[in-house]
Amino acid sequence: MINSSLLLGSGANIANMSVEEFAFIKHLTMLQNAKTSWSTFENYVLGILKKAIEELQKNANVFKFDDTTEDAYTAYLLAHFNSDAMFGLSYTHDGNSRGHADMTVQYSNFTWHGEAKKHSSYDYLLDGYLQLTERYTTGDSNNQSGAIIIYVKNKDTLKVMNNWKKHLISNKGKTVIFSSSNGKQLILDSTHKHSASGLKFKTIHFPVILYYKPIV
Repeated sequence: MINSSLLLGSGANIANMSVEEFAFIKHLTMLQNAKTSWSTFENYVLGILKKAIEELQKNANVFKFDDTTEDAYTAYLLAHFNSDAMFGLSYTHDGNSRGHADMTVQYSNFTWHGEAKKHSSYDYLLDGYLQLTERYTTGDSNNQSGAIIIYVKNKDTLKVMNNWKKHLISNKGKTVIFSSSNGKQLILDSTHKHSASGLKFKTIHFPVILYYKPIV
């Protein structure tokens, strides 16, 4: 655990901290905990990624979908990990990991991968899923999950995700098991037996809502 007094002075305590100082300590504590287990590392990565996706969605009017490449969207998301690079975390775009993964985040002994696709067809999304699960990941204890990130131009993202789920099941059958939503309406979680490690591997299916056609 990080000692807040080392960062803020020997007289530091929670009651005297500003909101900014408290948020900083909370983040560093989360980052320190991310070294201790896969679950805490995964929670850290997904927390940063969710915030990055929220920011990207807010800027859908700036990043025009047809004019913005997959790589540009992905670079924007990865940039949100930059502030933690000074603490030993590394992140790469299109770095080599049994192939060139769109997103790789490494910290301590843990490695997490994401593969990002603009939604054009469900077969194209399936290509991304297979790249993530069969090429870039090892599925061992230090690489237990990853994400397929779907940039959605269409109306009705929920419909897109439901259709994607059906398409994946129709192609992979009972080998892919989707878990209950746990209150999440758009993000999907699935598990399957990783072909390389033989262990259970979790895939998080993240949509990014980029439809933008205001009436007025």
